[in-house]
Amino acid sequence: GRIQLERNHKLKIGGESMIGWSVENRKARIALDVGEEAVRFQNPILPDTHSEMALPLISRDEVIGALTVQSIERDAFSDEDITMLQTMADQIANALANANLFESVAKAQTQAEGRLRETIALQTLSQNLAATLEISEILNIFLSACTKEIGFEYVMFSMVDKQQNRVKAMDGIGMAESNIHRANRSLDSKDIMADIIRTGKTETIVGWDDRFDRETFEAEGHANWIRIFTPITLRKENIGLVEAGFHKNIQSDITEAQIRLLKAFITQTALAIDNAQRYQASQRAARREALIKEITTKVRSSTNLDTILQTTVKEVGNAIPS
Repeated sequence: GRIQLERNHKLKIGGESMIGWSVENRKARIALDVGEEAVRFQNPILPDTHSEMALPLISRDEVIGALTVQSIERDAFSDEDITMLQTMADQIANALANANLFESVAKAQTQAEGRLRETIALQTLSQNLAATLEISEILNIFLSACTKEIGFEYVMFSMVDKQQNRVKAMDGIGMAESNIHRANRSLDSKDIMADIIRTGKTETIVGWDDRFDRETFEAEGHANWIRIFTPITLRKENIGLVEAGFHKNIQSDITEAQIRLLKAFITQTALAIDNAQRYQASQRAARREALIKEITTKVRSSTNLDTILQTTVKEVGNAIPS
């Protein structure tokens, strides 16, 4: 039995073996002399078998497997043996079904608890983001949530500068300031930051990748780190990316739940930044309109040309910092 387990032994359901027949027909099959048995798998591991019994494992009217018992003796099984083993098979089937049900319930409960934690974390993030229109505060809220709620050791948030055709790091946590400043790449480069913007793919990388910056990689000691790179998408446009990770000693891989929550955090943060930028743009426009109105009023109040010019120069000078 142990040897068959090690070799991943399998039998097709059907008439090619006693076990396969038993499972397909939901009945016991007994051979007190296997030499006379028409349906039997010749197992090279058990060449001396002379008696064999195959009993289906049935629970809640479902066949979940089979029990096979073999002996080197002919006529090895009495009627009492057959009755006892069938009873044992029924008990095993029920025990396995109960164990599977328990595991399914436990797994479902664990998944539900995980989803609840994700929902609470996302709600908390959304509430915190809604309380500010300062981009620096928004980034700080996002970075803190990624480390506290998802468990990343470091996170970096970068955005595209269309005018300069570059992608630049705006802020980060768990990493040196110098490396944040160095994360400034042309969108035409082969660097992974530019590549993520171009492809829009989420990538998980362990160790070195040819698209990394060698200086940053060595400075941060990322050889034994697991890192994820995922785009920041807004209105179907990749406007930036998030890089995050941790050391392999802490966790062997990034889970689907972590990726799912990170992407949800990114979506909320991208919307918050967009709202903040729109608000700041409207505030600048309002200040500009008020300033123009104020200068115009002062200029119109004068009738002397020199006074008008002097007033204009003075007000424009006050409005535009030197």
